[in-house]
Amino acid sequence: MNFYGWNKLSFLDYPKKVSTLVFTKGCNLRCPWCHNPSLVKYSLMKKISEKSIIDFIKEKNKNQRWIDAIVICGGEPTIHKELLSFLIKIKEHTGVLIKIDTNGTNPHLLKTAIRLGIVDYIAMDVKSDLILRQSKLHEEYLKSIDIVKTANDYEFRLTCVPGFVNEENIDMIMKPFYGSKILYLQQFHNDSKMIDKIMKEVEPFQLEQLIKWQKKFNKCFNKIVIRE
Repeated sequence: MNFYGWNKLSFLDYPKKVSTLVFTKGCNLRCPWCHNPSLVKYSLMKKISEKSIIDFIKEKNKNQRWIDAIVICGGEPTIHKELLSFLIKIKEHTGVLIKIDTNGTNPHLLKTAIRLGIVDYIAMDVKSDLILRQSKLHEEYLKSIDIVKTANDYEFRLTCVPGFVNEENIDMIMKPFYGSKILYLQQFHNDSKMIDKIMKEVEPFQLEQLIKWQKKFNKCFNKIVIRE
């Protein structure tokens, strides 16, 4: 399996752990605000082999454990059929924790990874109904919600993008996730590259709006947290 981006040390992407962060290429959705357009659109990028990643982790942890986990994001990792075999190799050769960032459109792969014990943390995006209708993947997405809840550890996260999340649709967006361990309300940022350049003109919600939604849905989740 090949990767197309690598942040060798991260203190942010796996809760309370030092991780190495790798990026897959390609995605089956086209969220206009996506901050990784080069990965989604299959731009020419240098390949990074799975061997080089495994060797790096083994070398860093040879005498002392510096890397606790690997985080696999994209793009969308679960569109790659080789992902499961890569996860098995990571567990066998390094023993580090594994986190997958996903849009939730491949419930079968997620269920298999959980059953085999080769994923420790899943972060699944909460998508607007507008995005899911365009993709025809709504049923798969809904299946993934209950599957992710069976993982050792997980989170759901909603990027609050004006025009895609609003007072009219937020109840419908949130309802399938009720009862979850944790849900993050993530602030939208318009200061980096995105798939659709017009999103640069979209002004993020005021923090007060996210606080309002946090209070509204506070009793629907074990914990609901704002990420600015």
